[in-house]
Amino acid sequence: MSTIKHPAHGEKKLLIVERLDLAGAPTGKTVLAFDTVDAGEGDTVLVVDEGNSASQVLGMPRGPIRTLIVGVVDSIDLEVPALAEIVLEGELTIPAKTGDEGPFGEFCGYTTARVPNERIMTIKAVTQRKKPIYHNIWLGKPPHEHLYVDALTYAVAAYQELKPAYPALKKAYAPPWGVSIVLILQLEKRLMRPGIVNNILASSLYTRSGKWKHVVVVDEDINMEDPNEVLWALTTRFQPATDMFVIPRSITSSLEPSAGADGLTSKLMLDLTIKENFRGEVAEPTDAMRRAVLQRWKEYGFK
Repeated sequence: MSTIKHPAHGEKKLLIVERLDLAGAPTGKTVLAFDTVDAGEGDTVLVVDEGNSASQVLGMPRGPIRTLIVGVVDSIDLEVPALAEIVLEGELTIPAKTGDEGPFGEFCGYTTARVPNERIMTIKAVTQRKKPIYHNIWLGKPPHEHLYVDALTYAVAAYQELKPAYPALKKAYAPPWGVSIVLILQLEKRLMRPGIVNNILASSLYTRSGKWKHVVVVDEDINMEDPNEVLWALTTRFQPATDMFVIPRSITSSLEPSAGADGLTSKLMLDLTIKENFRGEVAEPTDAMRRAVLQRWKEYGFK
């Protein structure tokens, strides 16, 4: 037989593949598939039967191919977690075989361009439970679950690295809206001294392999988890001429969409703490006021 001449079909053979059920028994149903792994007669293979996935495997958007053989299933004697739903067995070569990846939706909230020179794992076997559950996380415009996990792990790591050198550090937080590249640090007032804010801002770039894009320092009365309070501090405790510095041509995540074509970005360091000669005190009821109101709550006609 012959195929329509198209670049996606070049140097690929067509094989007739018989479908198996979950127990590995033949179903009698067959499908015609392009071979990408040099499969042969008698091999148990992994087949992609969906046009978009086939196009991504081939690196040809909208290629006229739907069904591809993408792996030979040849299980190896390997212990795996008993609660695993799906097990992929494969090989990574040294030096690594690489290729283009994507485009995919990413944690920054945007679809990335194709990423070159990503390491390739060659799948040798796929094992699964009956009716396996495929676990995944959503990546897209924040907030989403991936960023809430990062808010804990990245911030804890930064805190552990900075705290020994800076006892004034009280808390660290990587807010979900900051897509894993914004770090907020809270300092304890009684342990602060002149120059400490700039030092800890500079030192923060050592953490997370230097991938933070914006680092912000706030006072201990600011709730770091409330963006309204952080923005309030930015508006009322910050002077752009003296309380910030920018580091040009630096490294951040390769997936950060506003970075230049060379992958470099600027970093912004912000001091949102109250400075010397600050005019004003926070207008909040004292604890004594709150207690007095609660004691007379029913007198006001409230229940």
